[in-house]
Amino acid sequence: MVALRLRGAVSEVALDRNAALLRVERTHLTEELERQRKTMSTLEQGQAAIASLEALREHMRDRLNPRPRRGPPHCPGGPGGPGDPRNGRS
Repeated sequence: MVALRLRGAVSEVALDRNAALLRVERTHLTEELERQRKTMSTLEQGQAAIASLEALREHMRDRLNPRPRRGPPHCPGGPGGPGDPRNGRS
């Protein structure tokens, strides 16, 4: 456009209008880009929250439904057994 203006093919008014339109378009695109960045950030935070909740749900499920242990429920020589002075059965 500037080259056309220098040759006199475009008026100063047309050049000013074109520059104004380009500024408006740039402002709009900058605002849209920022809006999309915020949306992306919100979505990423939501995904992190969902992953955290899934881990918590699994942890709580494991605590409510413990896996069967191997071996006897307590060993006679271990804590809580007949030889442990804390249980009063020495």
